[in-house]
Amino acid sequence: MFTTETRFALQQLLSEASRISVSGLLGNSSPPSAMAAARNTVEQIIADYDGGRVGLVQTSDKLLEAFVAMDLLYTMIVDPRQVGLDPSNRDSMGVNAKEVHRLMGEIATVGWSWPATAHAVCCEAKPGDSSIQEYNAMLVKGLDLAPVLPNTIWFGSLSCGHTNMALRCLGAAVPSSCPLLSEGGKLDLEKLARRDPEFAKAATTGLKWKVLRHSVRERYPPGWLATTAGRQRAAEGPRSSGPAAVVGLCGELPDERRGGGLGRH
Repeated sequence: MFTTETRFALQQLLSEASRISVSGLLGNSSPPSAMAAARNTVEQIIADYDGGRVGLVQTSDKLLEAFVAMDLLYTMIVDPRQVGLDPSNRDSMGVNAKEVHRLMGEIATVGWSWPATAHAVCCEAKPGDSSIQEYNAMLVKGLDLAPVLPNTIWFGSLSCGHTNMALRCLGAAVPSSCPLLSEGGKLDLEKLARRDPEFAKAATTGLKWKVLRHSVRERYPPGWLATTAGRQRAAEGPRSSGPAAVVGLCGELPDERRGGGLGRH
């Protein structure tokens, strides 16, 4: 069995290896004409959305398909500590610590669901650019959220950001009074593992992400980075009401009863 530190180091190596396109080493598997067609497709998708001819959900689906064809998107399980919020996500408004802790309580109540995180999308940080690292260090400062350790943020989340933040908090054993998740005033992974092994596994190994290559940041306007992951936010609609007992589990006293599950963040 690998220790958490060994697994983290291995994932860092895998992340770095994934930055090197296999097509660049072995020759692109798609002919140049196909790649050019894919690039033209992306431009057309953006133009169609700007022109009001297609909605956000379809635009997101089409962009993801086009990026796969262009070798600009791959799938990978990433340690939660390597993923922070992308500055382009949520209009740079960051993260709400109370929402993160509320979300953890809801998931602990209803149970973890891997399919509910199937929409997770993130983008690589540009090599040598520490802006995502610095942005996340600023976001969590002074809050009951997992600290951002030096040189650990390699990806910026475009969807599932609050869920990943919750997993980071569990791994860091941040202060919490949630009776389902905490022991001695802190989040306790061992206690969680007894109740929900899959939830604990997610906190240890991470989500399976659709990862955009960092070159997407340079090729397309910043706003379109978030639009690529827009399917989840557009498709979910308004949050549905949930039982008041769920909200109260982690000691929160919101102004109104609010539901929302794993797939809504």
